[in-house]
Amino acid sequence: MGGFDGRAEVVGREAELASLSAFLTPPEDGPEHAPVVAFLIEGEAGIGKSTLWRSGVAMARERGHFVLSCVAAEAEAGFAYSALGDLLDPVPGSVLAGLPGPQRRGLEVALLRADADGPVDERAVGVAFLSTLRVLAASGPVVVAIDDSHWLDAPTARVLEWALRRLDDERVKVLACARTGVAARLGADLERYVGAGRLRRLTLGRLGPDALRRLLAGTLGAAPPPRVLDRVWEAAAGNLFHALEIARALASRPEPPAPGEPLPVPTSLRDLVAARVAELPEAAQEALLAASALTSPSRELIQALDRRRRAARVLAPAERAELIVMDGDRLRFAHPLIASAVYAGADPARRRALHRRLARLVGNAEERARHLALAADGPSEPVAAALDAAASAARARGAPDAAAELCELAAGATPPDRPDARRRRCADAAEHHFVAGERARARLLLERVLPESRPGRERARVLYLLGELRFHDDSFPEGARLLRLAGDEAGDDLALVAAVQCDLTYVTHTFEGVPVAEAHGHAALAAAEKLGDPGLLAEALAVTTMIGFLAGRGIGEPALRRALDLEDMTRRVPAPTRPSLIHATLMFWTGRPDRARASLDRLGERLAGWGDETAVPILAFVLAFNACMRGALAEAERHAREGLAAADRVGTDVLRAHALTARAVTDAYAGRAGPARRAAEQAAALFTRVGCRRWATWPLSVLGLLHLSADEAPAAARVLGPLVESLAADGIEEPCVASFLPDAIEALAATGDLDAAEATLRWFEERGVARGTPAVAAAGGRCRGLLRAARGDVDGALAAFEEALAAYEHLPFPVGQGRTLLAMGRVQRRANRRRAARDGLERALALFEEVGAAGWAGLTRAELARLGLRRPAGPGLTPREEQVARRAAGGATNREIAADLYISVKTVEANLARAYRKLGIRTRAELGALMGGPRGER
Repeated sequence: MGGFDGRAEVVGREAELASLSAFLTPPEDGPEHAPVVAFLIEGEAGIGKSTLWRSGVAMARERGHFVLSCVAAEAEAGFAYSALGDLLDPVPGSVLAGLPGPQRRGLEVALLRADADGPVDERAVGVAFLSTLRVLAASGPVVVAIDDSHWLDAPTARVLEWALRRLDDERVKVLACARTGVAARLGADLERYVGAGRLRRLTLGRLGPDALRRLLAGTLGAAPPPRVLDRVWEAAAGNLFHALEIARALASRPEPPAPGEPLPVPTSLRDLVAARVAELPEAAQEALLAASALTSPSRELIQALDRRRRAARVLAPAERAELIVMDGDRLRFAHPLIASAVYAGADPARRRALHRRLARLVGNAEERARHLALAADGPSEPVAAALDAAASAARARGAPDAAAELCELAAGATPPDRPDARRRRCADAAEHHFVAGERARARLLLERVLPESRPGRERARVLYLLGELRFHDDSFPEGARLLRLAGDEAGDDLALVAAVQCDLTYVTHTFEGVPVAEAHGHAALAAAEKLGDPGLLAEALAVTTMIGFLAGRGIGEPALRRALDLEDMTRRVPAPTRPSLIHATLMFWTGRPDRARASLDRLGERLAGWGDETAVPILAFVLAFNACMRGALAEAERHAREGLAAADRVGTDVLRAHALTARAVTDAYAGRAGPARRAAEQAAALFTRVGCRRWATWPLSVLGLLHLSADEAPAAARVLGPLVESLAADGIEEPCVASFLPDAIEALAATGDLDAAEATLRWFEERGVARGTPAVAAAGGRCRGLLRAARGDVDGALAAFEEALAAYEHLPFPVGQGRTLLAMGRVQRRANRRRAARDGLERALALFEEVGAAGWAGLTRAELARLGLRRPAGPGLTPREEQVARRAAGGATNREIAADLYISVKTVEANLARAYRKLGIRTRAELGALMGGPRGER
């Protein structure tokens, strides 16, 4: 490897360079394989990651790629969007100017190019960054190159992650390096963001002695003698930075060390750097220390510190010593460890004096406040107030983590005679940490400040935040206890009362039942109506509508519409109490999955733009069930994957349980029984652990479904029977939310417990059919057919199945339709109506195969095998092929057919291709002529 400025030849890394070259080769020019869109170089500090990374950047530029690059630094890790500004620096102004107004404005505020006139969330910045990438990629390949990604500031890292998850076929690649042994903000999760199998990891190992010799010869002009080189190689243990420093020290001596004489290896890196810095003139040493303390060191700032000398002349010795690299006006250290060592080597008094001077020079309010805090040798209210203001600015531009750090600094700078201000700043810091996803830190701060909080509004706020943390993280009962205490302390603070009661409505219904939750919902609505705050009123209306629905009173349409009209998406509220999510969930439960899907997609985009990461697993939970019922398993797979990735990032049991449930139902419908069972069991255990009995029914219902799809009715009955009994305990009177009931009825009927099955079906149909719910009518008809068949009434069973199939004709639920055909085929086979059984089973198999429901397809094939009948010769179309073909013959486009039948365009194309082949035609004109007459004329 070359020196740390990247100018020397890269040696000893031929295989690594070949991997980089392959990565940067367009897919059409390279070998056929799954496209790799991210390349991560890993290794310990000084191993040569940065040099190889710079070679990759140079290679990309030589090949005509547009490169967005940044070198992250430890000193800048606490300053929001510092790396994002570097990445976007080479982007033409015309590209940024062409962004939609809100995106451009959010980006300008985040990068301090415009003043904030309201809160800007980092996800809004993510939308702008994604748009920029897509515009650039439309003209040619783009490489996002990040050196030392472990030092990325957190807002930039999250913007990158958000954008990378949403890139698909755009010509954008990522080249990053990260240090092992350091918690990387981007590198550790990179594969989740770009997709499984699309990341190439390259871990750099030790160079051999020969490669080290060539490296040192190229960098220093000569390598040590072989005997000494071997000792250098062993002492450096593969760390190229250390090897270079030792070799430099040896080169300055008149002769090599004698045998047995220790090498000039200082006891620490600080000593290594200090020895080199000590050789510089005093003015250069001062300039390096100032640079190490600055977020974005520049020649201009160094000049401002000392007007007597020209900065270029002062910095020249450090540049010649290869401690720094000048890039125009910008200054960067040749390696981040050099800056750390320089700063750590100065005594505290000297550093405080420097920060006092820098505070007068820097223009950014956040950086000035940090310098003031680091300059203070004791508490200071003016310093604390400056940090407060800087925290507000940081939060307004979408950097809650920076705001949290500034609030904590403000609390530490608060004089002892201002305890109220200190507690308030601690609570502010905790809330900012909560928004930023640093829940453990938020909880620690709140638990520290709670015993000191004054009774009343101050204590209520702390209890409210703690309650939210606990039910988000690990305990619904404890969250409810803390929220109730907050309500007791809130007094006449109607805003806090309404927020607490909204949360309690959601939390208590999951483990105390609907009647308890209803009381809290009414209290939330009363407080919100009295206060008149639109956002709070929207949430109170939505949660009371949901609880009323669970209690069996149907959807309160006027209240729900009012809630949607009043909804304030910028408010920080738990995802389950958001009116849009409640609306979408109600649409899904009442058999309107198309409306639910559209609403959830819009909600997901809006929440992503405002940074509500906690919503992703919950949305994935609903969306995956929705997609599975519609037979869109590829869509369900995507939602499950995104949900788990978000749950891992947030790191709470509650959200992981939601995401695992999405994973379980997707795997169950796809026939992956083992993974589905493991995910469902883990989710049920997590929901039980956090005290959320209501939500545990969903993964348990997946376990019951798995048993049924494996023809294990007794096992299904053991799992689903208790869930039926739990409905009364929870006060649930709405059958739509108990989607496991048809499966429970089927299991009970198959095991001979017909009276229990009959009672459950009666409860299900009396409530659902009375309200005219098509999904209940369809599933209820299948269950009625199963019960009649179990009692020996074959004709009555077949009539019920036909009624169910008629109901399914108006529902986009192909798996439900296929299960009904499978049940009817089984009854017909047992009644020796073999031809009819074969026709129905073949229709069921076509539906299951089309959507990828492998478990049910396997059961159907087994039933067909029991019939022992061969399919008749001839080009007969399956029901789905005929549906697609007839719509195509009528002039519908593939996209229109897909929308009409709730399938993908690719599925339409595949069905048309099979129909053409069976019918012996090639064009739509032939198809129209062939299928223009009555159905029987084919």
